[in-house]
Amino acid sequence: MMGPRLYTNPALQGGNDSNAVSLNSVRSPSTPSDLDKLNKKLTKEVKQGNIDQETKDEIMRQNAEALYGTETFDQDQFDTLLTKLTGSKMKQQRQKSVEGRRDIYAGGLAGMMRNF
Repeated sequence: MMGPRLYTNPALQGGNDSNAVSLNSVRSPSTPSDLDKLNKKLTKEVKQGNIDQETKDEIMRQNAEALYGTETFDQDQFDTLLTKLTGSKMKQQRQKSVEGRRDIYAGGLAGMMRNF
């Protein structure tokens, strides 16, 4: 895994502003909880006027990509997998019904044989 990366507002780099220090100290999140903490910290910075919303959004996007990757959701692949799963579940249900009928027939036959 990569070492910690720093995500900052480029406009604040190199400045003497104490807010630049707090943003520069933000490390790349390694868990969703860390990403949530970063979001809260950046939201606070936006409210204080230290960064704009666009910068916050870009920092969050970069951090989310670092944490989760850049893969996008593939609706076709999801639909294919869902269809396979649904088909498999229906097949299992049919098999369960067939086995249940066999058990009923076998029980009835055993009862008839006992009566002889």
